[in-house]
Amino acid sequence: MAINATLSNPSSVTGTTTTASSVAASTQAGAPVPQVTRMAVEGIRGADGDMTWAGEWSSSANYVANQVVEYNGSAYVCIQGHSNLIPSSNATQWTLMVSKGDAGATGSAGPTGATGLQGSVGARGATGATGSQGATGPQGATGATGPQGDEGTAATVSIGSVTKVSAASSAAVTNTGSNTAAVLNFSIPTGVDGATGATGADGAVGAAATITVGSTTTGNAGTNASVTNSGSSSAATFNFTIPRGNTGATGAQGSTGATGATGANGTAATVSIGSVSTGLPGSSASVTNSGSSTAATLDITIPRGNTGADGDLAWKGGWSSSTTYSTNEAVQYNGSSYIAVANNQNVTPTSDTSKWNLMAQAGAEGGSIGSMEDTNISSSISEMSILAYDNGATKWKDKSIFTGTFAAPQLDGGVF
Repeated sequence: MAINATLSNPSSVTGTTTTASSVAASTQAGAPVPQVTRMAVEGIRGADGDMTWAGEWSSSANYVANQVVEYNGSAYVCIQGHSNLIPSSNATQWTLMVSKGDAGATGSAGPTGATGLQGSVGARGATGATGSQGATGPQGATGATGPQGDEGTAATVSIGSVTKVSAASSAAVTNTGSNTAAVLNFSIPTGVDGATGATGADGAVGAAATITVGSTTTGNAGTNASVTNSGSSSAATFNFTIPRGNTGATGAQGSTGATGATGANGTAATVSIGSVSTGLPGSSASVTNSGSSTAATLDITIPRGNTGADGDLAWKGGWSSSTTYSTNEAVQYNGSSYIAVANNQNVTPTSDTSKWNLMAQAGAEGGSIGSMEDTNISSSISEMSILAYDNGATKWKDKSIFTGTFAAPQLDGGVF
C-alpha cells in the first residue's frame, strides 16, 4: 500500500536527555546498552469538528474558519478568515479536505428532444441573373419511340405525257413531278408490223382509247409504290398506292423564353413575445403562439427549479451504519465525501441518491514514496532508517541513524 507522509517543524520535542560523559561511560565493556524508550513530537492541531458547506468558491465572498468550499473539483476547509484567496494557492488560509477524483465514464446519450415548431416562410428573394451556358454534355441514350404522328396530306397523281416508242423499246413510266404530287409520263412501244393485209373496206371511225385515274391510296411506310388498272386496255383506270414517308427527325429545341418580371415582395412576418409565466417545479417548458402564422405572439412558460439544499453542512467523519444522519450532514465513504439530502440510517452513500449526494469523488491512488518528485529514497532501505527532509537538496531522504532491530533499536553515534 502506498504511504503518504508529511513532516513539519513541531513547537517542541520531548525525550530523555544525557551528557557526553554519561554516554561514554555507559558504552564501556560490560556497561548496559543505552535504550531509546520514547520520543514525543507535538502534532499540528486539527480543525474543529463543525464545518459549514459554502458551495463553490467565490472571489467576492468573505470566508471564516471551518467553512468548506468546492474549487476545481476538490473540497477545501477554511482555517483562517479572509476573502479572495484561491484555495489551491493559499495553504495558510485553506486546507485540502478531499481531492478531485478522475473523470467518470461518459454516460449514454439522452433521448432526442421533440422537433420544434416550423418557422414561417420568409419573403421570396429576387431572381438571380442567368448564368452562362455550360458545355454540351454527352449524348444520352436513345429515348422511347414517340407516339405516331398525324396523318400526312394525301399524295396526288396526274398523267403527263403518253408517248409511242418503237416496237423494240420497253414500256416505261417516269415521274416528272414529286413523290407527293406525281406527274406520270408513259412510253408505250409500237407493236410489230404484220403482213400487209388486203385492203379492207373502210370501217367506221373507232372510239379513242382513254386513261383515267381511279383511286390513290397511302400505303405503310417502307412498302413499295404500285399502280394497277381496274379498267380495260382501251379504257384504262389506274389505281395508285403510294407509301407514307418515314417520320422525320425531331427538330432542335427552341431557345428558352425571356425571364418574366420579378413579382412584388410579400409582407414580412413578425414575431413578438407575449406573456412569460413561471410553471410548477418538474413541469415541462412550453411555447404557444397566440397570434397568427404571419404575426406570431409567443407565450412562454418556464418551470421553476426545485428547492436547493440548505447551506449549512456538518462533517461527521467516516460513515457508520449505526449512526442516524440528518440533512446537510457530510461523511467520508470509500475515499469520497457525501452530503445527506434526507434523514436516514444504515443507507450506504453509494446506494441511494435520494438520501445521499456525492460531494467530492475520491482521486486515483498515488504511487509509492519512492515515486514522488520530492523524494530521494534508496532502492534498499536499512532496518530502523528514518525519513527526513534535506533542505540543501530539497528532497525527502532515508537516513540510518539507529542500529539494532525494530524491537530493540540502538543509537548509532553522531549527532541526533
